[in-house]
Amino acid sequence: QTITLFHIMDRDELLARYKALVDSADWQFDKEMDGVHISKMNIEGLPVTAVRGAMRIPHPPHVLADVVRDFKDRKQWDSMFLDGRVVAPIGENSDVVNLMFDSNSMIVANRDMVFARHLIS
Repeated sequence: QTITLFHIMDRDELLARYKALVDSADWQFDKEMDGVHISKMNIEGLPVTAVRGAMRIPHPPHVLADVVRDFKDRKQWDSMFLDGRVVAPIGENSDVVNLMFDSNSMIVANRDMVFARHLIS
């Protein structure tokens, strides 16, 4: 099943909706795992739960941004990563990306995700 959240919105409407989701007070803490603060939120009209993670990493933001943006070398630090591409730039620090991951399972198919990302310094 394909879920299209923002397929008919223009850029400004998309950014406003994305910012509202990021800033929403509806995020609920779920658990802490390996230093990652994991929160979840149910979004009305969607059959899936939104999940986000946050953690402190002891490196300058520009170094981390370069590592995250670089699909070519991602396999060096992400063993499940198969491929990735930028679907659409949204601004200087934001874009929509398509990432493909190995499920590491004979039963479950590989994962193909499209999501918006925003990197802040």
